[in-house]
Amino acid sequence: MRLFTNARFCSMEAPDDHYAALLEKGGSILRLYRRSGEIPADLHAERIDLDGAWVYPGFTDTHTHSFDGGLYSLCLDLGGCSSLRQVLEALAGVRPLGGLAFAWNLDVHRIREGRFPNLIELDRAVPDIPLIVKRVDGHSCMVNSAALRAVPWKSGSAPQVLPLTRELSREASAWFQSMVDEEGILSAYDAASRIALKAGLTRVHTMVGDGESDPRHFVLLRDNLERFDVDFVPYPQISNVNRALELGSPRVGGCLLSDGSIGSHTAALNAPYADQPESRGTLYRDQDFWYRFVREAPQGRSSGLRACHRGGCGGTDSRGAQKGVR
Repeated sequence: MRLFTNARFCSMEAPDDHYAALLEKGGSILRLYRRSGEIPADLHAERIDLDGAWVYPGFTDTHTHSFDGGLYSLCLDLGGCSSLRQVLEALAGVRPLGGLAFAWNLDVHRIREGRFPNLIELDRAVPDIPLIVKRVDGHSCMVNSAALRAVPWKSGSAPQVLPLTRELSREASAWFQSMVDEEGILSAYDAASRIALKAGLTRVHTMVGDGESDPRHFVLLRDNLERFDVDFVPYPQISNVNRALELGSPRVGGCLLSDGSIGSHTAALNAPYADQPESRGTLYRDQDFWYRFVREAPQGRSSGLRACHRGGCGGTDSRGAQKGVR
């Protein structure tokens, strides 16, 4: 047993409500002491002085993309680059993951040249393995020639217009992530759990899947929850409510996107973009989809199903009460 003392252990039950000491054994809290004087003099425990620290219960993050965050934490972060030269030098040293190269967090507005690297530049930096470079908002990307050849494009031929936006960006991103094997997927969640713990999080609600109807990630995470150091609460990101029920999930949804982002010119607007007057963005799902999704979800709520969708994101519990998410 260990006795932690000389700290304020906040209960979170009321303002300024705290304890003076905490008794722990094997990772479980045995007892909290309001005052130091309550501690038995004959208590046999290792005493640890926390030097006046404040101690809080673990926090909960109610909306994360843990696979994406964990995966890209293992990959190349381009957020510190301010020129194409720096980007290309970083890409030349990228470490492949499962035979693929991932780079992310590229903010083209912070790049001196104000653009993605072009195809020729990417092929010089990474010539032989498929590479994806994602913009900071995740709604547009650039790929090299190896990726253009490898992705099974729905149109049957590689895109001619680069960088990729809208459906083509989502198609490329979905393929790259689908090619990560099961151990790679679990490694990404391991990495995400370590990031969460460093931030004081012990429970993480995570959106799982591709936003369509692929349950592979959800099933893999659900069957391995005991592996992780945080409590993952998975949401199957599928658009079929009945499929979520078949999987035994008490919730469905996450980022079922209505549209894209301003920075990638994919957010659906009522008027054209000032710098792209030919575009008003892209509506990924029409109103009929949302009417159908919301009509089906209450049928599942009788089984405890909770639905969440993005484009303004909120959840509904079994009583229909609104549950805010970040």
